[in-house]
Amino acid sequence: MRYDGLVATGVEREFMAAGLFSDAAMVCLDLADTYLEAEKLGRLRRLVHEILPLLRARGVDQDVLTVVQLLARAIAAEDLSRTALADLRRKLLGRPPSLLPT
Repeated sequence: MRYDGLVATGVEREFMAAGLFSDAAMVCLDLADTYLEAEKLGRLRRLVHEILPLLRARGVDQDVLTVVQLLARAIAAEDLSRTALADLRRKLLGRPPSLLPT
């Protein structure tokens, strides 16, 4: 499936509006796979930098925020790999669903 920035941003915003912050972060990771394969890290960089302030403003759980911040750092350092994405997914999936109290 091919994503473009406008569609992806809309999907993430919908998850965030519903309080599904972990899901919004997972969309970022899924898109990271797609953009990494397509060598379109500039789009991914813009997407992550757009979602980070939204997550901060919503007071999202620190674990979810940390995963997205780590993704942003890997992109900035040009050190993003499938292995790094898999590690970030494991961190995120190890969390309870975002609508349940922790």
